[in-house]
Amino acid sequence: MTFHSLNAIDGADGERRHQEAGKPIIPSLLIDGQPNSFQHPAQIAALLGLEEQRTQPSTAVAWDIHDLAARWLDVIRDVPFEAMLVPTPSRGRDLRNLTVNVFRPIGYLPDAWRLAEFNWYTGEADLQQEALLRDRAAVVRFAEGIAVSYSSFLAEEGDRLVEHDPDLRSNRGEMTFSTLLVAQRFHAAFHYRQMLDHFAREGVAHKDPLPEALVKAIGLPANLY
Repeated sequence: MTFHSLNAIDGADGERRHQEAGKPIIPSLLIDGQPNSFQHPAQIAALLGLEEQRTQPSTAVAWDIHDLAARWLDVIRDVPFEAMLVPTPSRGRDLRNLTVNVFRPIGYLPDAWRLAEFNWYTGEADLQQEALLRDRAAVVRFAEGIAVSYSSFLAEEGDRLVEHDPDLRSNRGEMTFSTLLVAQRFHAAFHYRQMLDHFAREGVAHKDPLPEALVKAIGLPANLY
């Protein structure tokens, strides 16, 4: 199957094609001129009429997200606010922005399961949220609040996630809740590794690299960016 992979923010052909398509949510798949937003490769298979891969057990994946959120919080609690605002190699985004980008969708997961709907906007929505976080304590409180709420959700409903896997309405394409969990676990882990790499480049050693078993289960690529 022939396809072209383009960077929508490269300032060149990829960005031009993205604008011509109406600036759909990234990532998107353009099929016969029609943009289709997606969260996970399983959605691509469905869009192309290919056999879909089975997702991993939802309860285990959901708790992996819980673990990743806790690891993230363990790091940012010790980071001075000024250091949170230093651009990282992750498209120049700083740690405050990455924290907002990782935790906002985690905060949407309980209602996604209960209401069968998941709408996640980044870009301007992330910027509006991070503008309210004007010191380290505010950044930590923001992330902690979401982590506590998500932990409560798992304590109440975690065992039911396997038996109830709703199809979701979403601005990022149709998907099951289990597919959304796998995508958000990947998203959080991918940026967590970038965060640790950023601090290593800055000469700051941080604890808790991801266990190899978790890296393998998630399917994280060797490249960090």
